[in-house]
Amino acid sequence: MDFNVERTGEQSFHVAGIIDMESSPLFEVALRLALGRGDIAVDMADVSFIDSSGLHSLLRTARSMAGQGLLLIERPSHQVLRLLEVSGVLWAGSGIAVQMANDSAFDGPGAVHVLAAMVDRAVEAMARSTALIGRSAGLIVAAQQLRAASAERRLAWSLS
Repeated sequence: MDFNVERTGEQSFHVAGIIDMESSPLFEVALRLALGRGDIAVDMADVSFIDSSGLHSLLRTARSMAGQGLLLIERPSHQVLRLLEVSGVLWAGSGIAVQMANDSAFDGPGAVHVLAAMVDRAVEAMARSTALIGRSAGLIVAAQQLRAASAERRLAWSLS
């Protein structure tokens, strides 16, 4: 198996060789070790081949990261970039962004997706805030009802 994945930082990896049915499980496990800590950067400049099983590993990892960060593909090889383009991953709400060698994540292929992902995160945060406000309002109403019921009981007790 001509495959190597190396952790180059707490949230970054360098991948080289062939990502196929045989190596994609190891690739996915390595990426999942960094889940829950924000964006994950994967340098894929030295990937010579990637098939649909490798793409699925990327997509499953990105899906697991939903709301926690992006899966950032840095310096993708021609094969990786071509697979991401043909599959539509760069333009879908996949949670995967691409950073070319000299670009920021806001310039290269998928830049629209990066910005859309940031907007999605903001909308999700607002939805959570709205839900918390709704729950708080519900608790306030319940507390007011309990207070009114308690006052009614005290009044009924004092009248008897």
